[in-house]
Amino acid sequence: MFLMTFVGIFSAHAYDFSVVNDSGYTISYNILDADARTVAVANASPISGDLEIPATVTYNGTTYTVTEIAYSGLRYGHFTSIVLPNTITAIDRYAFYDNDSLTSCVLPSSLTSVGECAFSHCSAMTSFVIPASLTSIGNEAFNRCANITSIVVEEGNPVYDSRDNCNAIVETATNTIITGCNTTVIPATVTSIIQAAFGDCTFTSFNLPAQVTNVSRNILSSCPNLTSITVDPGNPVYDSRDNCNAIIETEANKLLLGCKATTIPSTITEIGRQSLYLTDIEQVTIPASVNVIGEMAFSVCPNLASIIVEEGNTTYDSRDNCNCIIETATNYLVNGCMNSTIPDGIVKINMGAFMSHTGLTSIEIPESVEEICDMAFMETGLTTITLPSHLNKLGIYAIDAYLFTSITSLNPTPPQTMMPVISVDPNIPVHVPAGSVEAYQTAMGWNYFNNFIGDAPTGVEEFDNANESAEGARVICNGSNIGIETETSCPVRIYDVTGRMLVNESVQGTKTYDMPNSGLYIVKVGNAPANKVMIAK
Repeated sequence: MFLMTFVGIFSAHAYDFSVVNDSGYTISYNILDADARTVAVANASPISGDLEIPATVTYNGTTYTVTEIAYSGLRYGHFTSIVLPNTITAIDRYAFYDNDSLTSCVLPSSLTSVGECAFSHCSAMTSFVIPASLTSIGNEAFNRCANITSIVVEEGNPVYDSRDNCNAIVETATNTIITGCNTTVIPATVTSIIQAAFGDCTFTSFNLPAQVTNVSRNILSSCPNLTSITVDPGNPVYDSRDNCNAIIETEANKLLLGCKATTIPSTITEIGRQSLYLTDIEQVTIPASVNVIGEMAFSVCPNLASIIVEEGNTTYDSRDNCNCIIETATNYLVNGCMNSTIPDGIVKINMGAFMSHTGLTSIEIPESVEEICDMAFMETGLTTITLPSHLNKLGIYAIDAYLFTSITSLNPTPPQTMMPVISVDPNIPVHVPAGSVEAYQTAMGWNYFNNFIGDAPTGVEEFDNANESAEGARVICNGSNIGIETETSCPVRIYDVTGRMLVNESVQGTKTYDMPNSGLYIVKVGNAPANKVMIAK
């Protein structure tokens, strides 16, 4: 949903002509078919009040019939009501998306198709009547409208129904609920529920009946009041074992979706993709039995304050009380929370790891991190961030926190990125190493910013045998190899000049490493500063 929203931001309102209607609104139109003289509404201003779309419009002596509302045509408006003429046959994608004041929009009997997310996030709407003529409904077209209490499909619709006064849109042929609401009663004949069908609903409990054997992920996403999820004991596919307040795929022992009151049973082996996404869960304990955690399982959980992986888990850990989920074998950070500390040795921060954790106000990213994936720090509470000198790749919107007042990047070479931010002020100071300003100014993605300052350190110190950590560990170099001396067990990490990790292990005592080639290496021992070490072969 976040990515879809941003795509729309870049879609400027283009139109062929504009006409002021009788109420003083300037409505802009695109010509669809010059011979048939049909047009689509492309935009309207002002964006508040009661808007009436005319059936026909005359421009330069030619009268056109208004047959469509264009893609994103009236998106982000604040209209209180919209009247559509009986000439409208199509409402395109995102046409009325996020009109948060809209309370009334009667769908005309001429309407045959409504596109993806067309009315999504119209939070003031309380009811929809789906005309008999409407035979094509895109994904989430009427979903995520938090206050809907009535959904009626007119009799005679050949594709959809609202059987048994269920207050839902049911796809007749497949017995699938595609849109539900706060008052939906799932009919006994419904066997499937698709993604986001109940997104943003305000109910406190949800029961999955025995006959529903096909459930998409996120059917309950962003339901802030939901504290109880149960599955009928007779359901052959799903269960809610141990009063876990979640839907479990029984045979796979996979947690499919949960809520803020979910506890993960000790029999679970897999946590599904986005299974707790957009919930208000506050603490998570990952059982030792879990060996698969899907992408963004705990993303957009703004109240998540504690993450613990149980001892004995062979796939994941939460080392050093870091309040993170770490994939042990790869040192990838899977998910974090508002109280996370990123351990040294982490090499990648996964997609959405801290996404929308608005309670996250500070974070230190260790030198070992080489990649920050898409949306990892998107919409957090961070006001500043320092990117380490080994970071070489930033994903799309990876550091997109709208509160940023400055950014520091320690890598003399700009990390590769397509679009690191979109909602950050492009004029904030971006501190980079001396001599790297021009490289950042011209680098793709980084050229979004206007205010580069060449005053950042490189993130490592010149080699000094005197550098010693609190553990009594230090680096010794004779010019041809690298030696480590340490009194107690502590982590040793060695990188080549490209940022590739060559050594990652714990050492106690003395150990010598023979580097593969001559050149510059970065050595980090314990909590001592990282050192630049030159090796000659």
